[in-house]
Amino acid sequence: MKKIFFILLIITSANTAFAQLVTEYWDIAQTKKKSEQDTKNGMQHGKFTAWYENGDLAKEGNFIEGKENGKFISYYAGKKPKAEENYIKGKKHGAWKYWYINGNKAQETFFKNDKSDSTWTGWYENGKQKSLESYINGRKEGTWIYYYESGQKESEGIFKNNLAEGHYTGWYPNGNKQKEGEFKNGNETGLWKEWFKTGKPKKELVYEKEEVLLMNLWFDTGEQVITNGNGKFTIVYDTGKKKGEGNYKDGRLDGQWTYYTPTGEKDFVVTYLKNKKNGPCTIWFKNGKIKSEGPFVNDKKNGYWKWYSEEGKLEMEGTLTDDLRAGKWMYWFATGIKESEGFYKNDLEDSLWHYSYRDGSKWKEGNFKSGKKEGLWTVWFENGQKLQEGKYVSGKEEGTWQSWYQDGVMKDEGNFKAGKMHGSWKGWFPNKSPNYEGFYKDELKDASWKYYFDSGKIKEEGSYKKGRKEGHWTLWTPHGFKDMEGDYKEEKPNGLWTYYYETGGKSMEQTFTDGTLSGDCKAWYENAQLKSITSYTLVKNKAGRVEGKPHGKWIYYDDKGKMMMEATYKKGVKVN
Repeated sequence: MKKIFFILLIITSANTAFAQLVTEYWDIAQTKKKSEQDTKNGMQHGKFTAWYENGDLAKEGNFIEGKENGKFISYYAGKKPKAEENYIKGKKHGAWKYWYINGNKAQETFFKNDKSDSTWTGWYENGKQKSLESYINGRKEGTWIYYYESGQKESEGIFKNNLAEGHYTGWYPNGNKQKEGEFKNGNETGLWKEWFKTGKPKKELVYEKEEVLLMNLWFDTGEQVITNGNGKFTIVYDTGKKKGEGNYKDGRLDGQWTYYTPTGEKDFVVTYLKNKKNGPCTIWFKNGKIKSEGPFVNDKKNGYWKWYSEEGKLEMEGTLTDDLRAGKWMYWFATGIKESEGFYKNDLEDSLWHYSYRDGSKWKEGNFKSGKKEGLWTVWFENGQKLQEGKYVSGKEEGTWQSWYQDGVMKDEGNFKAGKMHGSWKGWFPNKSPNYEGFYKDELKDASWKYYFDSGKIKEEGSYKKGRKEGHWTLWTPHGFKDMEGDYKEEKPNGLWTYYYETGGKSMEQTFTDGTLSGDCKAWYENAQLKSITSYTLVKNKAGRVEGKPHGKWIYYDDKGKMMMEATYKKGVKVN
């Protein structure tokens, strides 16, 4: 069963305006203290003490104005020392010590003005030394030594201004050397030697500037496979399977190297010259089909490259210069039909590009400049008719754009400014009758707009402001009769709205405030006889939202003018 701790806050004070003692308890009965802290003006100030649930001391120390100050001591349950830390006004300063639960010291460190400083020493739980580190003003400085739990050295090196510098040696647990060499400014430099656990030589590397030269290499049997930088070498996975094979010359990869997957399939073949890929390269899928092929120069793809699908179909091809696409490139559908072709410059589309549908028919074409569409672009339907056409400037639509239906009838015509619809726009139905006409301003509908039925008769007319309906709007039926009319304010009905029968007579009048029914409403029969008189008022609901509620006298009539019912409401509640 999960244990539940009850924590209560008890505040006592001799002068509550300034100093208070804050106490937390482990239990709801307030019999087991968890912590006790002096405070001043809401901040920790004075002695702090914490206890384990069994009553043993857990931690003690002092605060000054919310910051640790002086010595803080932590204990294991049973009052055994765990840590001793020193602060000056919240900053680590002085000796810090830590102990294992068995009483042996775990670590001894030192801080100066919140920064690591002086000698840091660590021990294993058995009391043997684990590490010796050195800092000056927060930066690694001087000799650093690490030990195995047996007491045998694990590594020894030097730091200067936080970077490895000078001689470094690493050992195996049996005392034999593992690695030895020099550092300069944090990087390996010159000759580095490595050994097997047995003490036999493993490899010798030479670090020169940005190059690593493999000069000598041995197997654990003692057989030398690279001598003075020359020889043939086979790399293997941990499973023992071959990973790669090739030659070294003067310590560098040289000639053709072949690499394999962990399951034994050929992965890729590449040619090296002085440790860099130079020459042809072929990469395979696991099924043995070629994935890509092309040449390298100085470790980068240069020249003509091809990429294929796993089924062996050509997917794309083109020229690269230092890993960047350049010149003409072609892309292909799996059917062998060309998908697109065009030119690159510094890995960005440049000049004319053509695109096709899967059946090979023309889809779209236009120019790029530095990766952005520029100038006239045209898009076609699969039947060859134009679908859309217009100009780009720096990748954004600009000026007049047109679109068409599949039979060649114009669908839309309008203007863009910096990629946004801006200015006059018109649209047509497939039968060539008008669909809409209006204006955009920065991608939002603005000013006067008209919408039509495909018969050519008007459907809606009104105005927009910043993309929202604003002002008077009128809607018509397909037969040309008014359907409704009224005003909008920021897309919401506002003021008087009138609704009509298809015969032309009034059907209803309603009043709105910001989209909510308010004020008087009237309804009529088709014979123009009054049908009802109702009234609404605005009321806030519990959620704070305004609603229109019945309010005042409501009267209903029959189609001959005789009153049928009368009721009175007050803020949505019927009162008689």
